[in-house]
Amino acid sequence: MSSSGASPSPDASLASPTQEHAQVTELVVRTVIDPREEADKVRSNGPGLHRGVVGKPCYFSVDYSRAEGGKLGVSLVSPRQIVQRRAQLVRAPPESGYHYMFTPVCGGDHIVKVTYAGEHVPGSPFRVPVAKTSPTVQKNPMWIKAAANAAEVKCSGPGLTGGIVGRQATFTVDTRSAGDGELSIDVQYDKFVENLPKMKASFELNPADGSYFASYTTPEAGLYRINVMYGGQPVHGSPFLAKIEPR
Repeated sequence: MSSSGASPSPDASLASPTQEHAQVTELVVRTVIDPREEADKVRSNGPGLHRGVVGKPCYFSVDYSRAEGGKLGVSLVSPRQIVQRRAQLVRAPPESGYHYMFTPVCGGDHIVKVTYAGEHVPGSPFRVPVAKTSPTVQKNPMWIKAAANAAEVKCSGPGLTGGIVGRQATFTVDTRSAGDGELSIDVQYDKFVENLPKMKASFELNPADGSYFASYTTPEAGLYRINVMYGGQPVHGSPFLAKIEPR
């Protein structure tokens, strides 16, 4: 005997989802950029941020590759507004290895302002003392004339702890309280790598205060030893260990 009742239909709400159930709500997550934090990631270096001489180009670089969400601003204020245009910042030639340059036409303090996302980057504004003429230096200023005290040499700057491959790393060496001695600086990869010899760091006298501005550029990422010697002896803290990051 066949059943007189038909099988019940499945619940429509379970068999086929309604339009409301089928909709997918897209959640958009926006990252809030902190201008101050991003500006702190910018690095500025180069001799043009430390001193200059009238009539000679002052070079410096600004690395903002690790910052995001902001706009870089670089400006210059010279002691005399009347010569501001002649001392304005321009893009440096690529072969110089720097991003910016200016040629001061008068002595005195020049102010270089570097901002990112409207915030000053570390060190900015930079006070750049400009001398009217180059200091008188002996042809061989490194010649040892008296016993030197390497323990009195003071080294400081970001290049002593790190940098980026292919970009100039800088630091200062203050020998003013250490007597007369021979300064030498070399940079050595922390591990032996074939065909990668020691490199000599370049350094030059800062006419503003008599200290030395040193710089070096490494070909590969890794740990490097910065050996700073004065009067044949290592200075306090030498060798310094610098971590060079890839680009």
